[in-house]
Amino acid sequence: MLSIAIPVYNYYIDPLVSSLVRLVAQLDEQIEIIVMDDDSEHQYQLANRLTDAYEPVRYIDSVSNLGRAAIRNRLVEYAQYDWLLFLDCDSGIVSDNFLQAYIKQINSSSTIIAGGRIYSSDDRIDPKLKLHWTYGHKKESRALSVRSKYPYRYFHSNNFLIKKELIVQYPFDERIGGYGYEDLVLAKTFQKNNLSIQHIDNPVCHLELHDAEEFLEKTSSAVQNLINLNNRGIYLDTSLENCSSLVQKLGLRKVIQKIYSWRKDDILANLRSTDPKLYNLDLYKLNHYLSRSFAPKKV
Repeated sequence: MLSIAIPVYNYYIDPLVSSLVRLVAQLDEQIEIIVMDDDSEHQYQLANRLTDAYEPVRYIDSVSNLGRAAIRNRLVEYAQYDWLLFLDCDSGIVSDNFLQAYIKQINSSSTIIAGGRIYSSDDRIDPKLKLHWTYGHKKESRALSVRSKYPYRYFHSNNFLIKKELIVQYPFDERIGGYGYEDLVLAKTFQKNNLSIQHIDNPVCHLELHDAEEFLEKTSSAVQNLINLNNRGIYLDTSLENCSSLVQKLGLRKVIQKIYSWRKDDILANLRSTDPKLYNLDLYKLNHYLSRSFAPKKV
């Protein structure tokens, strides 16, 4: 019936796997859990291999680092059942009815179901992690009503159910390297092929938070991925693309970059603070996009 596919990289997977094993044991369904490690550091591999002792878990090591898109496609190849539930390795199960909710959707014959994500509401979060938490809490953790209104825009690949035949036909784009936008590209593929995404209230909690420096590095990587996609003629209708296009049309690129240059130290100081403002993150991303996307071609 259901294959739960979990790609893992440099993260301890036992808390998630043990939670899922407990939920599987409560159900009278054919369910497998496939964990595939994407060439993590040795200490993570040693710890995560122990999950293979759980029933019904299969642990698989990748011989090289495949990347976020390719490892998900490899998981599809290993899955033996007709439905796949993709979960990120840093997911926390927040409901004892988590699997039951998805099985109910399988029985109603939906084809792509997105459960959503939430972030902890604990205000006592480590100050170094505040930027990531603020972004996730305000930008990614969307109410069901919002996700349902914009089903493709707010699709995330960290927690979704899909028929195996569909993900085989429309796989993750393995040309996307590094971090960012592989889920939106997949959503656009679904949209172009008239495949609907149904959002339900069945979230997981995003547990792994990065400090400001690492989060900004990942943000820069994601912006570069977006630029690379644009260079391939793929546009995702993101606010960053739309804002950058408007800036270009108004001839304000150099003005925006000059403003950023003047305020750079203050912007970065705020993003590293305990009270980061997301408009500063937007300006950080916009400057990065304008600097790379519209830079003169080298002769």
